[in-house]
Amino acid sequence: MVPHLRPGLNVLFHGPPGTGKPLAAALLGKKAGVDVYRIDLSAIVSAYIGETEKNLSRIFERAASQDIVLFFDEADALFGKRTSSHEVRDLPASHAASCLAQLMEHHDGLIILAADSKNKLGNAFLEKFQLAVHFPLSGPDQRLRLWKEEFGKSEKLHRDVDLKKIAAEYELSGTSIISVIRFASLHTLRRKSSRVAFVDILEGKLHHGPN
Repeated sequence: MVPHLRPGLNVLFHGPPGTGKPLAAALLGKKAGVDVYRIDLSAIVSAYIGETEKNLSRIFERAASQDIVLFFDEADALFGKRTSSHEVRDLPASHAASCLAQLMEHHDGLIILAADSKNKLGNAFLEKFQLAVHFPLSGPDQRLRLWKEEFGKSEKLHRDVDLKKIAAEYELSGTSIISVIRFASLHTLRRKSSRVAFVDILEGKLHHGPN
């Protein structure tokens, strides 16, 4: 070990929802041959000051004796409500963020934290990370490839479906595209048809795409 450098690594995954941050963490753990323990921070933030800190402490205590990757998802829950006025309702999230930062600093293993935007985290918290990886939305070419791969054979599509045009006009995340395709396929079955039509995709976008 290099003197003055502690073991462990803190990595930040940041980017819009649906860009594959949890999947990347899972694949990283699979590649390294270790389990990934996913913690949804939005689910454990308690309205009672002190409860969230206890939950986080228990997680790190268990992780200390195991060779696992800690993946904290929905980190925006700890910072989205923080304001300059320090209102009472902001205190649980603020205390939880401070607690998490302290626990991360003394943990020896790999920690991955996912957030929609790193701008919400604050400079003091960002300093806890040795590496930050941005997950941008896919471009038209990447979206077209995903549309084609998920739909499979072109025989499944009606002639009014132009995937190249759809990929160019609909700026959807990978997760949203998959959800739209699943919805469109089910919608096609409800119409008792064997081919997905543009109306099926449009209906899927209305349900699963951005407003």
